[in-house]
Amino acid sequence: MLNILLTIEALIFEFALWPILIIKTAFKVIIRPSWIQSYVTQELNKEPSDRFQEYMSPVNFWVLIGVIPGFVASRFLADPDILLTPFGLFLSREIIEGFFLKILKEDTTEILYEARFFIFLSYSLIGPLVYSTFIVKARKMAVGRDTFRSVFYSQAMCFGPLVFLNLVLTRFIEADSSYGLALVTLLVIVYIWFLYAESRIILD
Repeated sequence: MLNILLTIEALIFEFALWPILIIKTAFKVIIRPSWIQSYVTQELNKEPSDRFQEYMSPVNFWVLIGVIPGFVASRFLADPDILLTPFGLFLSREIIEGFFLKILKEDTTEILYEARFFIFLSYSLIGPLVYSTFIVKARKMAVGRDTFRSVFYSQAMCFGPLVFLNLVLTRFIEADSSYGLALVTLLVIVYIWFLYAESRIILD
């Protein structure tokens, strides 16, 4: 019983700490994208229990500020027949979900929320995986668990802010066209930041 209470206490503390770590990590990543690769490499050289104590774990960071907000926006804020992709683009929900239904060999057009989240998560993995593979190949490294993990973690920290800021700005552009030019300019700046962050990862 005591062990259960201690586990619950640890979980509550961890969840309470997440908002602070998310904000701290996002600020650091956006202000200093050159820090990403060195930080990931440094943390992965530590023992698993000592990793990512000061900042959010890259994968958790990506899921919490990129995948989950994107899924919520796609499911509840967008047109019911439109799916918001992880890159802020809009595609036919019927096409995307129909593709996964064929893979899963399901005949129903009604997909549970859990399945929808799995679909969105799978689609969200495309960007980080493609960029990670490209960087590993550009560095002429063998694709292995350790080499790929370092690059993928760095991509997770890049794609998290990209997806979140893209999502927020596209929502505002749709809601209020009077600030369209300013918001589009900010969106361009976000993509310039992303390209810079990617260049730093490749150079490092």
